[in-house]
Amino acid sequence: MTSKKNKPSSDRYTLGLIAAPDLPKEICDQMAEELPDLLHNYVDDRRQWDVEVVLEPFAGVTEQAESVIQEAQKHRDHHTWNYALCFTDLPIVDGKRLVIADASSDRDIGLISLPSLGAMPMKKRVREAMMQLVNEMHHGSSEEERERQNERIEENQEELEEHENDHSYQVRGRGSRELMGNRLYERFFPIQRTVYKNNEESQHVRFYANLNMRGRTRLLSGMVLANRPWTIFPAFKSVIALAFATGAYSLIFPSFWTLSDTYGFWRFLIVMITAMLTMTVWFIAAHGLWEKESQASSTFLARSYNKATTATIGIAVIHYYLVLFILFIVVSLLFIPASQLTLNLQGTVGVMTYLKISWLACTVATLGGALGAGLEKEETVLKATYGYRQRVRHEQTKPEQQQQSSS
Repeated sequence: MTSKKNKPSSDRYTLGLIAAPDLPKEICDQMAEELPDLLHNYVDDRRQWDVEVVLEPFAGVTEQAESVIQEAQKHRDHHTWNYALCFTDLPIVDGKRLVIADASSDRDIGLISLPSLGAMPMKKRVREAMMQLVNEMHHGSSEEERERQNERIEENQEELEEHENDHSYQVRGRGSRELMGNRLYERFFPIQRTVYKNNEESQHVRFYANLNMRGRTRLLSGMVLANRPWTIFPAFKSVIALAFATGAYSLIFPSFWTLSDTYGFWRFLIVMITAMLTMTVWFIAAHGLWEKESQASSTFLARSYNKATTATIGIAVIHYYLVLFILFIVVSLLFIPASQLTLNLQGTVGVMTYLKISWLACTVATLGGALGAGLEKEETVLKATYGYRQRVRHEQTKPEQQQQSSS
Protein backbone atom coordinates (compact mmCIF):
# COMPACT_ATOMS: atom_id res chain seq x y z
CA MET A 1 0.00 0.00 0.00
CA THR A 2 1.12 3.52 -0.72
CA SER A 3 2.13 5.51 2.35
CA LYS A 4 2.07 9.25 2.68
CA LYS A 5 5.85 9.38 2.42
CA ASN A 6 5.79 7.57 -0.90
CA LYS A 7 3.07 9.70 -2.46
CA PRO A 8 3.95 11.22 -5.82
CA SER A 9 5.36 14.70 -5.51
CA SER A 10 3.55 15.90 -8.64
CA ASP A 11 1.66 19.17 -8.37
CA ARG A 12 -1.23 17.53 -10.22
CA TYR A 13 -3.45 15.09 -8.38
CA THR A 14 -6.28 12.97 -9.76
CA LEU A 15 -9.44 11.98 -7.91
CA GLY A 16 -11.33 9.03 -9.35
CA LEU A 17 -15.08 8.70 -8.78
CA ILE A 18 -16.33 5.12 -8.97
CA ALA A 19 -20.11 5.11 -9.27
CA ALA A 20 -22.81 2.48 -9.25
CA PRO A 21 -25.34 2.84 -12.10
CA ASP A 22 -28.38 5.17 -11.90
CA LEU A 23 -28.39 7.86 -9.19
CA PRO A 24 -24.72 7.55 -8.08
CA LYS A 25 -23.51 7.87 -11.67
CA GLU A 26 -25.80 10.86 -12.30
CA ILE A 27 -24.51 12.68 -9.22
CA CYS A 28 -20.85 12.01 -10.06
CA ASP A 29 -21.31 13.23 -13.63
CA GLN A 30 -22.96 16.41 -12.40
CA MET A 31 -20.19 17.16 -9.91
CA ALA A 32 -17.15 16.18 -11.96
CA GLU A 33 -16.83 19.62 -13.55
CA GLU A 34 -17.02 21.63 -10.34
CA LEU A 35 -14.85 19.36 -8.19
CA PRO A 36 -11.37 20.52 -9.34
CA ASP A 37 -12.00 24.06 -8.04
CA LEU A 38 -13.56 22.78 -4.83
CA LEU A 39 -10.63 20.45 -4.17
CA HIS A 40 -8.19 23.28 -4.83
CA ASN A 41 -10.03 25.62 -2.46
CA TYR A 42 -10.94 23.24 0.37
CA VAL A 43 -8.38 20.42 0.31
CA ASP A 44 -5.00 21.61 -0.99
CA ASP A 45 -4.41 24.83 -2.93
CA ARG A 46 -0.84 23.77 -3.77
CA ARG A 47 -2.16 21.10 -6.14
CA GLN A 48 -4.06 21.18 -9.39
CA TRP A 49 -6.81 18.61 -9.42
CA ASP A 50 -8.28 16.39 -12.11
CA VAL A 51 -11.44 14.30 -11.73
CA GLU A 52 -12.36 11.13 -13.60
CA VAL A 53 -15.65 9.21 -13.39
CA VAL A 54 -15.93 5.43 -13.89
CA LEU A 55 -19.12 3.36 -13.96
CA GLU A 56 -18.86 0.20 -11.84
CA PRO A 57 -21.95 -2.06 -11.44
CA PHE A 58 -20.21 -3.97 -8.62
CA ALA A 59 -20.59 -0.90 -6.41
CA GLY A 60 -24.35 -1.47 -6.52
CA VAL A 61 -24.23 -5.22 -5.91
CA THR A 62 -22.83 -5.80 -2.43
CA GLU A 63 -23.72 -4.24 0.90
CA GLN A 64 -20.29 -5.09 2.36
CA ALA A 65 -18.04 -2.05 2.77
CA GLU A 66 -14.79 -4.01 2.55
CA SER A 67 -15.79 -5.68 -0.73
CA VAL A 68 -16.59 -2.33 -2.32
CA ILE A 69 -13.34 -0.81 -1.06
CA GLN A 70 -11.28 -3.71 -2.44
CA GLU A 71 -12.92 -3.27 -5.84
CA ALA A 72 -12.22 0.48 -5.68
CA GLN A 73 -8.58 -0.30 -4.88
CA LYS A 74 -8.29 -2.19 -8.18
CA HIS A 75 -9.61 0.82 -10.10
CA ARG A 76 -7.29 3.23 -8.28
CA ASP A 77 -4.26 1.10 -9.05
CA HIS A 78 -5.31 0.50 -12.67
CA HIS A 79 -5.95 4.19 -13.43
CA THR A 80 -3.02 5.38 -11.24
CA TRP A 81 -5.26 7.84 -9.42
CA ASN A 82 -4.04 9.54 -6.27
CA TYR A 83 -7.39 9.03 -4.57
CA ALA A 84 -10.62 7.19 -5.30
CA LEU A 85 -14.13 7.73 -3.98
CA CYS A 86 -16.68 4.98 -4.45
CA PHE A 87 -20.41 5.76 -4.50
CA THR A 88 -23.05 3.11 -3.86
CA ASP A 89 -26.84 3.37 -3.66
CA LEU A 90 -27.00 0.44 -1.24
CA PRO A 91 -27.19 0.77 2.55
CA ILE A 92 -24.15 -0.57 4.43
CA VAL A 93 -24.55 -1.86 7.97
CA ASP A 94 -21.82 -2.59 10.50
CA GLY A 95 -23.35 -4.44 13.42
CA LYS A 96 -26.08 -2.20 14.79
CA ARG A 97 -24.75 0.93 13.09
CA LEU A 98 -25.33 2.40 9.67
CA VAL A 99 -22.15 3.20 7.71
CA ILE A 100 -22.49 6.58 6.03
CA ALA A 101 -18.95 7.06 4.75
CA ASP A 102 -15.48 5.59 5.05
CA ALA A 103 -12.02 6.95 4.25
CA SER A 104 -8.55 5.44 4.56
CA SER A 105 -5.49 7.64 4.18
CA ASP A 106 -3.44 4.44 3.93
CA ARG A 107 -5.34 2.98 0.99
CA ASP A 108 -6.38 6.39 -0.41
CA ILE A 109 -9.89 5.01 -0.85
CA GLY A 110 -13.14 6.57 0.28
CA LEU A 111 -16.69 5.22 0.26
CA ILE A 112 -20.04 7.03 0.41
CA SER A 113 -23.36 5.25 0.85
CA LEU A 114 -25.82 7.68 -0.74
CA PRO A 115 -29.04 6.42 0.92
CA SER A 116 -27.39 6.74 4.34
CA LEU A 117 -27.07 10.51 3.75
CA GLY A 118 -30.85 10.83 3.69
CA ALA A 119 -32.99 12.56 1.09
CA MET A 120 -32.60 16.33 1.18
CA PRO A 121 -30.68 18.30 0.12
CA MET A 122 -28.79 15.43 -1.50
CA LYS A 123 -26.36 17.22 -3.80
CA LYS A 124 -25.11 19.68 -1.15
CA ARG A 125 -24.58 16.90 1.34
CA VAL A 126 -22.72 14.71 -1.16
CA ARG A 127 -20.49 17.65 -2.12
CA GLU A 128 -19.61 18.33 1.52
CA ALA A 129 -19.08 14.64 2.23
CA MET A 130 -16.67 14.39 -0.71
CA MET A 131 -14.62 17.33 0.54
CA GLN A 132 -14.57 15.78 4.01
CA LEU A 133 -13.38 12.37 2.80
CA VAL A 134 -10.71 13.71 0.46
CA ASN A 135 -9.43 15.83 3.35
CA GLU A 136 -9.27 12.72 5.51
CA MET A 137 -7.28 10.83 2.87
CA HIS A 138 -5.06 13.72 1.78
CA HIS A 139 -4.03 15.00 5.21
CA GLY A 140 -4.17 11.71 7.11
CA SER A 141 -3.35 12.30 10.75
CA SER A 142 -1.44 15.53 10.01
CA GLU A 143 -3.13 18.31 11.99
CA GLU A 144 -0.50 20.73 10.72
CA GLU A 145 -1.60 20.27 7.10
CA ARG A 146 -5.25 20.65 8.04
CA GLU A 147 -4.58 23.85 9.91
CA ARG A 148 -2.58 25.26 7.03
CA GLN A 149 -5.46 24.68 4.63
CA ASN A 150 -8.03 26.06 7.09
CA GLU A 151 -5.94 29.21 7.52
CA ARG A 152 -5.80 29.59 3.76
CA ILE A 153 -9.61 29.24 3.60
CA GLU A 154 -10.04 31.92 6.27
CA GLU A 155 -7.69 34.26 4.43
CA ASN A 156 -9.75 33.89 1.26
CA GLN A 157 -13.12 33.79 2.99
CA GLU A 158 -14.65 36.74 1.15
CA GLU A 159 -13.60 35.42 -2.26
CA LEU A 160 -14.96 31.96 -1.49
CA GLU A 161 -18.25 33.35 -0.23
CA GLU A 162 -18.65 35.23 -3.49
CA HIS A 163 -18.23 31.95 -5.32
CA GLU A 164 -20.71 30.29 -3.00
CA ASN A 165 -23.48 32.45 -4.42
CA ASP A 166 -23.23 29.83 -7.14
CA HIS A 167 -24.66 26.57 -5.74
CA SER A 168 -21.68 24.68 -7.15
CA TYR A 169 -19.46 26.16 -4.43
CA GLN A 170 -21.65 25.65 -1.38
CA VAL A 171 -19.41 23.82 1.07
CA ARG A 172 -19.49 23.99 4.83
CA GLY A 173 -17.57 22.24 7.58
CA ARG A 174 -14.43 23.49 5.91
CA GLY A 175 -12.28 20.39 5.96
CA SER A 176 -12.47 19.57 9.65
CA ARG A 177 -14.25 16.99 11.74
CA GLU A 178 -17.95 17.00 10.92
CA LEU A 179 -19.39 15.28 7.89
CA MET A 180 -21.53 18.00 6.31
CA GLY A 181 -21.43 20.49 9.17
CA ASN A 182 -24.12 21.53 11.64
CA ARG A 183 -27.39 21.79 9.77
CA LEU A 184 -30.54 21.22 11.80
CA TYR A 185 -30.90 17.98 9.85
CA GLU A 186 -27.56 16.69 11.15
CA ARG A 187 -28.49 17.62 14.71
CA PHE A 188 -31.68 15.61 14.42
CA PHE A 189 -29.86 12.74 12.68
CA PRO A 190 -26.40 12.88 14.33
CA ILE A 191 -23.31 11.38 12.68
CA GLN A 192 -20.49 9.80 14.67
CA ARG A 193 -16.88 9.99 13.47
CA THR A 194 -14.69 7.07 14.52
CA VAL A 195 -10.92 7.06 13.90
CA TYR A 196 -8.83 3.90 13.65
CA LYS A 197 -5.11 4.70 13.67
CA ASN A 198 -3.04 2.67 11.22
CA ASN A 199 0.33 4.24 11.96
CA GLU A 200 1.81 7.64 12.73
CA GLU A 201 1.03 9.08 9.31
CA SER A 202 -2.17 7.35 8.22
CA GLN A 203 -5.58 6.63 9.67
CA HIS A 204 -8.87 5.01 8.82
CA VAL A 205 -11.99 7.10 9.48
CA ARG A 206 -15.56 5.84 9.41
CA PHE A 207 -18.76 7.81 9.84
CA TYR A 208 -21.71 6.08 11.48
CA ALA A 209 -25.34 6.72 12.37
CA ASN A 210 -27.18 4.68 14.97
CA LEU A 211 -29.90 2.40 13.65
CA ASN A 212 -32.53 3.84 15.98
CA MET A 213 -35.79 5.34 14.76
CA ARG A 214 -34.06 8.49 13.50
CA GLY A 215 -31.33 6.53 11.73
CA ARG A 216 -33.87 4.25 10.06
CA THR A 217 -35.88 7.28 8.94
CA ARG A 218 -32.72 8.81 7.42
CA LEU A 219 -31.98 5.56 5.61
CA LEU A 220 -35.52 5.07 4.31
CA SER A 221 -35.72 8.60 2.89
CA GLY A 222 -32.36 8.15 1.17
CA MET A 223 -33.36 4.77 -0.27
CA VAL A 224 -36.59 6.20 -1.68
CA LEU A 225 -34.60 9.00 -3.32
CA ALA A 226 -32.18 6.45 -4.79
CA ASN A 227 -35.18 4.63 -6.26
CA ARG A 228 -36.13 7.88 -8.05
CA PRO A 229 -39.94 7.52 -7.82
CA TRP A 230 -40.45 10.35 -10.32
CA THR A 231 -39.14 8.07 -13.08
CA ILE A 232 -41.97 5.58 -12.56
CA PHE A 233 -44.87 7.87 -13.39
CA PRO A 234 -44.47 7.80 -17.22
CA ALA A 235 -45.17 4.05 -17.05
CA PHE A 236 -48.67 4.85 -15.75
CA LYS A 237 -50.00 6.23 -19.05
CA SER A 238 -52.10 3.19 -19.95
CA VAL A 239 -53.24 2.82 -16.33
CA ILE A 240 -54.45 6.43 -16.24
CA ALA A 241 -56.20 6.05 -19.60
CA LEU A 242 -58.22 3.00 -18.50
CA ALA A 243 -58.93 4.43 -15.06
CA PHE A 244 -60.07 7.72 -16.55
CA ALA A 245 -62.42 5.93 -18.95
CA THR A 246 -63.88 3.91 -16.06
CA GLY A 247 -64.44 6.94 -13.85
CA ALA A 248 -65.69 9.20 -16.63
CA TYR A 249 -68.43 6.70 -17.48
CA SER A 250 -69.72 6.78 -13.89
CA LEU A 251 -70.07 10.57 -14.04
CA ILE A 252 -73.15 10.36 -16.30
CA PHE A 253 -75.31 8.64 -13.68
CA PRO A 254 -77.41 10.81 -11.28
CA SER A 255 -77.19 8.04 -8.68
CA PHE A 256 -73.43 8.61 -8.60
CA TRP A 257 -73.97 12.33 -7.93
CA THR A 258 -76.35 11.47 -5.09
CA LEU A 259 -73.87 9.04 -3.56
CA SER A 260 -71.08 11.61 -3.59
CA ASP A 261 -73.39 14.17 -2.00
CA THR A 262 -74.13 11.85 0.95
CA TYR A 263 -70.47 11.11 1.72
CA GLY A 264 -68.80 12.97 4.55
CA PHE A 265 -65.14 14.02 4.63
CA TRP A 266 -63.92 11.07 6.68
CA ARG A 267 -65.68 8.52 4.50
CA PHE A 268 -64.11 10.13 1.42
CA LEU A 269 -60.71 10.02 3.10
CA ILE A 270 -61.00 6.38 4.20
CA VAL A 271 -62.18 5.21 0.78
CA MET A 272 -59.39 7.18 -0.93
CA ILE A 273 -56.68 5.71 1.31
CA THR A 274 -58.11 2.22 0.79
CA ALA A 275 -57.99 2.68 -2.99
CA MET A 276 -54.41 3.96 -2.95
CA LEU A 277 -53.22 1.18 -0.63
CA THR A 278 -54.93 -1.39 -2.85
CA MET A 279 -53.20 0.03 -5.91
CA THR A 280 -49.79 0.00 -4.16
CA VAL A 281 -50.18 -3.59 -2.93
CA TRP A 282 -51.36 -4.68 -6.39
CA PHE A 283 -48.31 -3.21 -8.10
CA ILE A 284 -45.92 -4.85 -5.63
CA ALA A 285 -47.64 -8.24 -5.83
CA ALA A 286 -48.24 -8.22 -9.60
CA HIS A 287 -44.63 -7.43 -10.46
CA GLY A 288 -42.94 -9.51 -7.78
CA LEU A 289 -41.31 -6.54 -6.05
CA TRP A 290 -41.41 -7.97 -2.52
CA GLU A 291 -38.08 -9.29 -1.22
CA LYS A 292 -38.35 -12.54 0.74
CA GLU A 293 -36.48 -12.36 4.02
CA SER A 294 -35.72 -16.08 3.90
CA GLN A 295 -33.74 -15.60 0.67
CA ALA A 296 -31.93 -12.42 1.73
CA SER A 297 -28.43 -12.20 3.17
CA SER A 298 -29.71 -9.79 5.83
CA THR A 299 -33.19 -9.61 7.35
CA PHE A 300 -32.72 -5.93 8.14
CA LEU A 301 -31.72 -5.09 4.56
CA ALA A 302 -34.59 -7.13 3.10
CA ARG A 303 -37.04 -5.25 5.30
CA SER A 304 -35.41 -1.94 4.35
CA TYR A 305 -35.72 -2.80 0.65
CA ASN A 306 -39.42 -3.65 1.09
CA LYS A 307 -40.12 -0.43 2.98
CA ALA A 308 -38.35 1.59 0.30
CA THR A 309 -40.25 -0.21 -2.47
CA THR A 310 -43.59 0.39 -0.75
CA ALA A 311 -42.83 4.08 -0.21
CA THR A 312 -41.56 4.48 -3.79
CA ILE A 313 -44.63 2.88 -5.38
CA GLY A 314 -46.83 4.76 -2.92
CA ILE A 315 -45.40 8.11 -4.04
CA ALA A 316 -46.00 7.18 -7.68
CA VAL A 317 -49.60 6.19 -6.87
CA ILE A 318 -50.18 9.52 -5.10
CA HIS A 319 -49.03 11.36 -8.23
CA TYR A 320 -51.25 9.11 -10.34
CA TYR A 321 -54.23 9.85 -8.09
CA LEU A 322 -53.66 13.62 -8.23
CA VAL A 323 -53.52 13.59 -12.02
CA LEU A 324 -56.78 11.63 -12.20
CA PHE A 325 -58.42 13.99 -9.71
CA ILE A 326 -57.52 17.05 -11.77
CA LEU A 327 -58.80 15.36 -14.94
CA PHE A 328 -62.13 14.50 -13.31
CA ILE A 329 -62.56 18.04 -12.01
CA VAL A 330 -62.16 19.40 -15.53
CA VAL A 331 -64.52 16.80 -17.04
CA SER A 332 -67.23 17.23 -14.38
CA LEU A 333 -67.20 21.02 -14.76
CA LEU A 334 -67.45 20.74 -18.54
CA PHE A 335 -70.01 17.96 -18.92
CA ILE A 336 -72.30 18.08 -15.87
CA PRO A 337 -74.63 21.11 -15.98
CA ALA A 338 -75.33 22.71 -12.63
CA SER A 339 -79.05 22.69 -13.47
CA GLN A 340 -79.02 18.89 -13.66
CA LEU A 341 -77.26 18.63 -10.33
CA THR A 342 -79.86 20.94 -8.77
CA LEU A 343 -82.68 18.66 -9.96
CA ASN A 344 -81.09 15.58 -8.41
CA LEU A 345 -79.42 16.89 -5.26
CA GLN A 346 -80.66 18.63 -2.17
CA GLY A 347 -79.16 21.92 -1.12
CA THR A 348 -77.06 24.45 -3.02
CA VAL A 349 -74.90 23.27 -5.89
CA GLY A 350 -71.42 24.84 -5.86
CA VAL A 351 -67.73 24.16 -6.41
CA MET A 352 -67.68 21.75 -3.47
CA THR A 353 -70.31 19.62 -5.19
CA TYR A 354 -68.09 19.17 -8.23
CA LEU A 355 -65.05 18.46 -6.04
CA LYS A 356 -66.92 15.69 -4.21
CA ILE A 357 -68.12 14.11 -7.45
CA SER A 358 -64.57 14.21 -8.86
CA TRP A 359 -63.12 12.81 -5.64
CA LEU A 360 -65.46 9.82 -5.65
CA ALA A 361 -64.96 9.24 -9.38
CA CYS A 362 -61.19 9.21 -8.88
CA THR A 363 -61.45 6.66 -6.07
CA VAL A 364 -63.82 4.41 -8.02
CA ALA A 365 -61.53 4.60 -11.05
CA THR A 366 -58.53 3.61 -8.94
CA LEU A 367 -60.31 0.64 -7.34
CA GLY A 368 -61.87 -0.54 -10.57
CA GLY A 369 -60.42 0.21 -13.98
CA ALA A 370 -56.82 0.88 -12.97
CA LEU A 371 -56.34 -2.51 -11.31
CA GLY A 372 -57.01 -4.25 -14.61
CA ALA A 373 -54.57 -2.23 -16.66
CA GLY A 374 -51.10 -3.23 -17.77
CA LEU A 375 -48.08 -0.96 -17.63
CA GLU A 376 -46.57 0.46 -20.77
CA LYS A 377 -43.06 0.26 -19.36
CA GLU A 378 -43.00 -2.45 -16.72
CA GLU A 379 -39.20 -2.44 -16.57
CA THR A 380 -39.31 1.21 -15.44
CA VAL A 381 -41.16 0.11 -12.30
CA LEU A 382 -38.82 -2.82 -11.76
CA LYS A 383 -35.76 -0.56 -11.97
CA ALA A 384 -37.16 1.46 -9.08
CA THR A 385 -36.56 -1.43 -6.67
CA TYR A 386 -33.30 -2.49 -5.07
CA GLY A 387 -33.85 -6.21 -5.57
CA TYR A 388 -34.28 -5.93 -9.32
CA ARG A 389 -31.35 -3.53 -9.75
CA GLN A 390 -29.10 -5.86 -7.79
CA ARG A 391 -30.11 -8.85 -9.90
CA VAL A 392 -29.34 -6.89 -13.08
CA ARG A 393 -26.00 -5.68 -11.75
CA HIS A 394 -25.07 -9.20 -10.65
CA GLU A 395 -25.61 -10.30 -14.25
CA GLN A 396 -23.49 -7.38 -15.49
CA THR A 397 -20.58 -8.24 -13.19
CA LYS A 398 -20.58 -12.01 -13.82
CA PRO A 399 -18.37 -11.94 -16.96
CA GLU A 400 -15.78 -9.76 -15.22
CA GLN A 401 -15.76 -11.95 -12.10
CA GLN A 402 -15.43 -15.12 -14.20
CA GLN A 403 -12.57 -13.57 -16.14
CA GLN A 404 -10.76 -12.65 -12.90
CA SER A 405 -11.23 -16.14 -11.45
CA SER A 406 -9.88 -17.82 -14.59
CA SER A 407 -6.83 -15.55 -14.86
